[in-house]
Amino acid sequence: MAGAQVVGSLKPGQENRHSEQLVSLQCLRGIAATLVLMYHLSASLDEILGISSLQRFFKHGFVGVDIFFVLSGFVIFYSTRLDQGFGGVSNYIKKRATRIYPIYWLTLIPFYVCSGWGPLKTSLVHTPSAFVGTFLLLFNHVSYDGVSWTLSFELYFYLLYLPCVITRRLFFVPLSVFLIAGVRLIMIPPAFDNHGIADFLFSNLTLEFAFGLLAGWLFQRQQRLHYSPYLHLICISVCWLYFASRLELQRTLGFGTGAFLLVSSSASYEAKLRAAGIELRLPTALTRLGDASYISYLIHLPILRICLKVLANFRLPESFVLVAALLFPAVICLLSIWLHEHLETPLLEGIRARLNPSTRSS
Repeated sequence: MAGAQVVGSLKPGQENRHSEQLVSLQCLRGIAATLVLMYHLSASLDEILGISSLQRFFKHGFVGVDIFFVLSGFVIFYSTRLDQGFGGVSNYIKKRATRIYPIYWLTLIPFYVCSGWGPLKTSLVHTPSAFVGTFLLLFNHVSYDGVSWTLSFELYFYLLYLPCVITRRLFFVPLSVFLIAGVRLIMIPPAFDNHGIADFLFSNLTLEFAFGLLAGWLFQRQQRLHYSPYLHLICISVCWLYFASRLELQRTLGFGTGAFLLVSSSASYEAKLRAAGIELRLPTALTRLGDASYISYLIHLPILRICLKVLANFRLPESFVLVAALLFPAVICLLSIWLHEHLETPLLEGIRARLNPSTRSS
């Protein structure tokens, strides 16, 4: 498929499929999921076993979350451009809800039970009201899997962009939030955040979603741009992410802008290749991991902690523990791919077919 056709030939209902057809973005999802996994592995090794060897390599692996947020903004902007108006709101809500909740609920139940018993037992609150908040991903809920707090932001991003699904003329609604968040970023140091509702609504992380929207807008208008050093920008963005970690820059200014450059330049480079009749070829394993990135994100931390706590009981030499621990990410990645292909995909296809019989997949 030629890049020139990519930008303007989709029918309503095909948008998400198109975004998934950008191989570069799927690979970025896989890379982001792996970075977060390795970050949690290194932190859990240090916490549970007192082994900090991996911290020097993956101390800033949480940048994967920043990449996910920018990707989310990109996909939301681009996937809704042909589905505007009040009629598109229902479709938008159903797609976003089915993307987040079903698989999250399936993973939440066992982790909720385990967090009150066995190797995963924690001091987290286990009351009915706490569970309801977690089940619905409400603001400031108890995160039993350690990562669901980011899904609250994801849902907030979807809600924030909802007026733009009705008409792009309502973009001033999310824009006002982005401007307030930008002012807070400059005027209020993170140390003064009290994790209240205002800190959530105007979090610096909303700016990363804004970066993704900007990347989607630039991608849509790329045919009008004549100078396109996209491959150079990919290299520059990777270098920027590296130096942001070395210089300890503020998260949004450092990793958010780096993720924006990476997402924007990767998508545009792939589109440029397609326009020239060249299909971008990247490792299949990485694209499959990108496809499975959501379920990998949900299950990796509890599984890692169980495995490391079991390993801690054997009092093995540090070198052996490190070798064994490095096998866990590989197993989790393989398990995630299997679960995605045999559980997540069939489940979502069934749900979407029931919600919208005329469209088998989206």
